Amino acid sequence: MASTVQQGGFAGPQSAVAGDGKIWFLNRQGTAFFDPAKLQPNSLPPPVTIRSLASSERTWRDPVDVVLAAGTRTVDIVYAGLSFTVPQRVQFLYRLDGVDDAWVDAGSRRTASYSNLGPGRYKFRVIARNSDGVWNRTGATLTFEIKPTFLQSWLFKLLCAAALLALMWLAYSLRLRTVADRIHLRMDERTEERERIARELHDTLLQSVQSLTLRFQLAADDLPGDMPARASLINAIDTADKVIAEGRDRVRELRSQQKGDLEQIICDVVARLDFDPAVVVSIASTGAARTLDPATLEEVTRIASEALFNIRRHAYASEVTVEIGYGADLEMRFADNGRGIDADVVKAGRKAGHYGLLGMTERARRLRGKLAIQRRSDRGTEVLLTVPGKIAYRTRTTRRGPF
Repeated sequence: MASTVQQGGFAGPQSAVAGDGKIWFLNRQGTAFFDPAKLQPNSLPPPVTIRSLASSERTWRDPVDVVLAAGTRTVDIVYAGLSFTVPQRVQFLYRLDGVDDAWVDAGSRRTASYSNLGPGRYKFRVIARNSDGVWNRTGATLTFEIKPTFLQSWLFKLLCAAALLALMWLAYSLRLRTVADRIHLRMDERTEERERIARELHDTLLQSVQSLTLRFQLAADDLPGDMPARASLINAIDTADKVIAEGRDRVRELRSQQKGDLEQIICDVVARLDFDPAVVVSIASTGAARTLDPATLEEVTRIASEALFNIRRHAYASEVTVEIGYGADLEMRFADNGRGIDADVVKAGRKAGHYGLLGMTERARRLRGKLAIQRRSDRGTEVLLTVPGKIAYRTRTTRRGPF
């Protein structure tokens, strides 16, 4: 670059481009020129710094790790990129982790604003490039945290979850109670119907047959002893007496309802099935024994009878275990060490041409219970019956009339 002093008659600054590409300037101090071909690019990345963070009328200068008040929603971050050549041409990219999915091109703008922020810990990053496109990839970083309000805290969420679970449990309990009352009412109605049928059988059919038997007996007594018809009539009367006896047994079965201790009833069932003396049958109970609803007790007894009958007939076992659990729900477990149930029967829930397992399942379903039948891992079969406590245990007496 060279210069000289302009002499007289100067009308103002002047410039011109010479044929060799140099640019000349003329002013009162003289002339000057520079050669664009010899200009060197700016290879220094611009230093980047975060100047301030502002939120809710408060500003943090040169912030490092800021903790904002609970409920803060809006922040403004001011940053700068230093360049002594052309600072206006410094370009910026910034990103707030957890909020921005990609880098935000801010151009030459030096402020980043965010709104609708929730509680949590955030990391703000900003990088810059100079006028010649040289990037400062390291840039500057700022971490800040927004404290949650009580409604945004984990404690409040846990309380809401606990309240929701409590409401769900209350709804389930009310539903189960309603179902239990409906089942008890239906069983009471069935018991009343059985008693009505028993009365009808006794008061009509059995009494009528017995009355006819007495008439035939009187007629037979009037006949001579050597008449063949008298012997036939006596045999018919004996047959009618047997029919009356069987009818009374059926009436007694219709009227009878299982009562007493469940463990003792199971013992009676085992004795009635007459297991082989070599078979060891053990009956045990856990928990405090509770009184079962009479109709439930009858259904449970029939399920137990069918389970023990199947073990006696099909298992070929040497050990049989019956466990009764009086817990929140009534549980009964029947296990043996026999040859085990076929997998196809377990899958189908019944054996072709047999209805014992199907009947057990239907009875358990009527009690809103579960019946699980499976082959044991070592050997034998296991049957597990579970009946909800609100249905199994009688907690109140059903009223059958206005009084």
